[in-house]
Amino acid sequence: MFSTNILYNKLLLILSCYLIIVSGDDDFHWSDCGGQTVRFNRLDFQPKPLILSKTKEIFVTGDFSIIEDLPTNVELIIVLNKTLHYQDEDSYNITIPCLDGTFGSCTIKLCDIFDTWLNDIICPFLKKNNRPCSCPIKAGNFSLENSRITVPFERFKGFLAQMASGDYNAKIMINNLDHFGPGENLLACLLLHARLAEN
Repeated sequence: MFSTNILYNKLLLILSCYLIIVSGDDDFHWSDCGGQTVRFNRLDFQPKPLILSKTKEIFVTGDFSIIEDLPTNVELIIVLNKTLHYQDEDSYNITIPCLDGTFGSCTIKLCDIFDTWLNDIICPFLKKNNRPCSCPIKAGNFSLENSRITVPFERFKGFLAQMASGDYNAKIMINNLDHFGPGENLLACLLLHARLAEN
């Protein structure tokens, strides 16, 4: 059994890896790609660009709306790709596999996160937005304003930093497993593209 501190540090590492995907200007763009229930309105952070050798903290700002209460039988699907370039001409994407059930291209039951150590982040966020820390997540407007996250980028050095830097794309979807009609099961969809710099 991991201690609370180890689990919290692990969560920060995983969360910061996802925030790597959210960078700035030509290095960053995002779009709401559909869904019947969730609308993404704003997403940004400082500082930009994210540089492995320099960035120690990220300040996240964003807001989104949940039009109606999310059902209990909902899954979060994350598809994370990295673009590899060959001889400055050809490029191709590789899908990053699901690592430890939480980072990479993973499928997670949304309500399950309330029974795990991810609760350390989700509950404070919901309470800050005057929502109960329970599943299903209730409808309403949610926001973050310069919320600080310490990122363990100092772990990315040398060859590891070279491997981690580059262009990333992610597609994050929330699906209702109780509906099977065309488009009926997609509750939310978010597309992200960004570049992470080594130096």
